[in-house]
Amino acid sequence: MKFTCTGTLVLAAAAALTTGTLAHAADWSDTSIGYRYGNSFREPFNPSDISKNIVNITHASGYKYGSNYLNLDILESDSTDHGAQEAYLVYRHTLDLGKVTGKSFAFGPVRGLGLTAGFDWNTKNDPNYASKKRMLVVGPTLMVDVPGFLNVSLLVLKESNFPIGTASRYSYKTHPMLTLA
Repeated sequence: MKFTCTGTLVLAAAAALTTGTLAHAADWSDTSIGYRYGNSFREPFNPSDISKNIVNITHASGYKYGSNYLNLDILESDSTDHGAQEAYLVYRHTLDLGKVTGKSFAFGPVRGLGLTAGFDWNTKNDPNYASKKRMLVVGPTLMVDVPGFLNVSLLVLKESNFPIGTASRYSYKTHPMLTLA
């Protein structure tokens, strides 16, 4: 798969370097690289089914005070979407408040309390929409006392985009999102 978005390649390289740094300082980490293909994708202003090749890098790690999650999808569409190339990056960091303060925040089924912050970033080079999404997230996280882990977060999202045909970046209303991880 060829990929020509220079800014995206630079961001992907930066993400890979960051991931390596995070893994080095981590108590635990898991990184994977994958590939998937689909032929029933849809895009704004394009009523046709679109086939896409998708390469992804996913990283999760934990350290003394919290955890990190990073996912980068690099997508290439077929000619139905003009052979467009896209990158979508998600990063979240959860800071464990009990580990930082040395105090227990456990109650009922909750083993701890955290603060999660992060961002979503994407870019696409198609001639119809060319999304340039930016999103910041922040909010409290309940760490549920189960085997493994279950985090429940209520995040506030601040999202904007600057696609083709708009004079400037526009923002959506700030809104909440409930997540489970």
